[in-house]
Amino acid sequence: MAVKNGAYFDFIVIGGGTAGNIVAARLAENPHARILVVEAGIGTSKDNEEIRTPGLAMDIRGSKYDWAYKTTMIKRDDYERIEKPNTRGKALGGSSSLNYFSWVPGSKGTFDMWEEYGGKEWTWEPLVPYLRKSVTYHDDAGLYAPELKNIGAGGPIPIAHAELMPEMKPFRELLTKAWKSTGEPVSENIFDGTMRGLVHSVNTIYKGRRSGSFLAVADKPNITIFPESPEYRAAKAANDGLDPFCPYGQPHFELDFIPLFGSAFQWHFPHPNKGSYMTIMVDLVRPVSEGGEVTLNSSDPLQQANINLNYFNNDLDIIAMREGIRFSYDVLKNGEGFKDIVEDEYPWDMPLHDDEAMKRTVLDRSQTSFHPCGTARLAKSIEEGVVNPSLQVHGIKNLRVIDASVIPVIPDCRIQNSVYMVAEKGADAIKRDHADLYH
Repeated sequence: MAVKNGAYFDFIVIGGGTAGNIVAARLAENPHARILVVEAGIGTSKDNEEIRTPGLAMDIRGSKYDWAYKTTMIKRDDYERIEKPNTRGKALGGSSSLNYFSWVPGSKGTFDMWEEYGGKEWTWEPLVPYLRKSVTYHDDAGLYAPELKNIGAGGPIPIAHAELMPEMKPFRELLTKAWKSTGEPVSENIFDGTMRGLVHSVNTIYKGRRSGSFLAVADKPNITIFPESPEYRAAKAANDGLDPFCPYGQPHFELDFIPLFGSAFQWHFPHPNKGSYMTIMVDLVRPVSEGGEVTLNSSDPLQQANINLNYFNNDLDIIAMREGIRFSYDVLKNGEGFKDIVEDEYPWDMPLHDDEAMKRTVLDRSQTSFHPCGTARLAKSIEEGVVNPSLQVHGIKNLRVIDASVIPVIPDCRIQNSVYMVAEKGADAIKRDHADLYH
């Protein structure tokens, strides 16, 4: 959309990402407020089949909708890995247009740790309404506990449990039996501050379509979307056609049990030629290694910054990941039900009983689950962080940062829900400061 010279806006949102669109949509609740959203990527995510089709999520990784940042994953005295891409969404909706859909709130204990940085208002109880404000939960078939409707009602983003495919019922039953046999709980509700147990995932998918923050700004007459701006196109042309800019730093376990069909998922290894198989992902969501860093690569703003995720800088993270892998094997190879049907490993056997070999395996085979955050940290003073509890940049008037970069302590889960929460709370902070527009 062209923006006319001399056009006037009450608010300018730089970046129509997961958080930016929610902020814009909330500010647009006053029909007289004029909001401009500037986005480097496409502005048509709502009608883009590649983005809206969940089954294509892996295909658009590394595509024109992805910033695809080159990152140092691991940098130790004895080991280093540099990889590309580190996916971040470059389209209206940001990473909510490219992510893998998980809707998880995190734990009360972790959010209560935010008090040190933002005060009581940034702890679990006051944040719960914001964690639930952006979404509407759907259980059209009435399969789940009625109280789950409380996790979202009236928000612009529809969410639902992953579809229960009838042909996967034997898999679900065997997995549940194996899990229970280890003494671990099964849970229907991880949304009240305690996250433990085997749970059926809630996703930002509804009726077979991806839900992203682009839905929040659709059909809002007082929001102007300015996608693929001429300034961005000029910067890209000056950088030999390559995307010139870059994001922020990054991240007890999450285990994902994924039954796979045919060629639905191909990443680093080809799928087996025959038979049924599954992939297990062990996620370390509370690392103890020091945070990563983003540093300038040169004085040229078109040069991508240096991004070091700093994974496994502390050996305790390697040990934690090793034990998480061993636990997953215990569930599947010794758990009741599954132990009778697991026949083999692919593409190679895991060296479960050799600590040194497991260390190398963790270093060689680990991948990022994305979700970088925390480089413009929330803090009470300029000496400790970038933004104050109202998300205003310390020392600068009328500038706020409202996105994943303000997160002071990484939530113990995928952070999509947390980013929406930050956006909702940030939008309310703006409204409080503009009582002339928001009564």
